[in-house]
Amino acid sequence: SCELESYSLEIFNRWGTKVFESNQQKRAWDGTNNGRKLKDGVYFYVLRYKGLNEKIQIKKGSVLLSR
Repeated sequence: SCELESYSLEIFNRWGTKVFESNQQKRAWDGTNNGRKLKDGVYFYVLRYKGLNEKIQIKKGSVLLSR
């Protein structure tokens, strides 16, 4: 909901393989990789963003995919 100069979201599986990447703030991950539904489990994210006149922020964490 705020204007950003830059944005990057990466999602990784537990083995460190990147399963999703986006540079568009409004493009959300839908739990798929190349059109295939991924298995339930824990996935890890790295979010990088920079607001206007701010320093780059990096947030890391995990998300549980459950259908």
